[in-house]
Amino acid sequence: MPSAGVLSSHFICEGRPDLESTSPDDNGVWVPLGSPSRQFFFSDDKKSFPEARETCAALPGYGRLANLDLMFAEVTDWILDNHSDREYWVDAARPENINEDFQWGNGNPIDPSMWLFQTRASAFVARLRKNEGVVGLGDTTSYQDSKYYVCETEPEVTLEWRLLGSPQKLFGFSRTQSLGLQSAREACSRQLGDVTLANLDTHFDDVKQVILDNYPNDEFWVDATLPAGESDFQWGNGVVVNDSMWHFASPVLGEPQARMTNARTVALKTWSTADKDFHFICEGQPATPLDNYANATFFSCPNNTTITTESSEDTTVSTASPLAPCNLTTPSFNVSEEELLRILQSIRENLLLDKRNLSATIRKLTSADDDRPSAQTAGGFGIIFIVVVVAVVIFPDIISIGQFFDKKVHKMKKMKKIETERKRKDDGGDDVNDVIDDVSDIVDLDGDGGANSTNV
Repeated sequence: MPSAGVLSSHFICEGRPDLESTSPDDNGVWVPLGSPSRQFFFSDDKKSFPEARETCAALPGYGRLANLDLMFAEVTDWILDNHSDREYWVDAARPENINEDFQWGNGNPIDPSMWLFQTRASAFVARLRKNEGVVGLGDTTSYQDSKYYVCETEPEVTLEWRLLGSPQKLFGFSRTQSLGLQSAREACSRQLGDVTLANLDTHFDDVKQVILDNYPNDEFWVDATLPAGESDFQWGNGVVVNDSMWHFASPVLGEPQARMTNARTVALKTWSTADKDFHFICEGQPATPLDNYANATFFSCPNNTTITTESSEDTTVSTASPLAPCNLTTPSFNVSEEELLRILQSIRENLLLDKRNLSATIRKLTSADDDRPSAQTAGGFGIIFIVVVVAVVIFPDIISIGQFFDKKVHKMKKMKKIETERKRKDDGGDDVNDVIDDVSDIVDLDGDGGANSTNV
């Protein structure tokens, strides 16, 4: 960043402070804001933008210069009511590429309504200030200016860890907190150990069953998004999301993130905005002792447990780490080859499935329901179009067939009448005029009114 003259301003930090320390150097006040409540520290001393970041990052626990993508109104209202004459640093800056738009330090874009004025191409950091009775963001080129600052705490996240699948993997389900997608990612990454927002490319069915059995009414963020410029949704590890994991067998266009939800079955459904609060699922290898987990199931040895392996001559003692697999010995036994084949055959029979009952076979013969009004409207127009096209093609043929059968019926009636008259005349004698009428009727069998009759 280019250098500039040094002025004075306040700034804002966010994080999780140590309860034994009330503030950085005790030069300010902590204020609970928002719901769920977060603790914001408003400073009474001034620092430059880089110094403000360092001060917040040095807080005990998790701290950083404030990202106000979710708490902008609460912070600006407090400033307006208490210190409207001050300017505060917040973590709003351009990325390394000066041509990109401003964004918060957590990567989320800044809502245009948060700016007091249009941003300048030469500016690369921003601070909160008052203008005409409104506190909002204003950009500046002088990142070395000293301003007041604010520190923000992140709420504690409690996860219910479960060991699932084969190979076994740990998944943590948030039950008390709901966060936006980016905040959920950060909450997972702040867990002690190697933890991220869940990628379910290998354990989708295991997590699905846990939700169905334990949390059927909850919705959970997972790390499934549509990257910019891509046509397929991907997990956070880069693996393409399988179509079978979606409701309606495909994602909704224009909604670039997804969550797990239960709508007749547990599956992925897209969502239009990333700031919607849902529960979330983490995965990884947490470094928290087992005693701190709530409602968790582990196939591992408790912390500081001794595992004893006995032999005929000595005893070996070892200590397991909190999540190390138990050092269990496999018992040995003798079986005949015939018995072994019988066991293998039994296992094979238990593993065989009837293809007719598989979901893949059933889905081939059934259509997925789609309750969206747009889909129903499109289907209705499709039916009308098909009916009209078929009617236009076959209607002339129907008319021709009707005319053909009408002529046949008319001829049959004529023939029957002539036959009746002939019998009558045979019984009572013929008259010259009767003979003429009979001949005329025979010639005019087509029913054209005598156009083809012959004069006798």
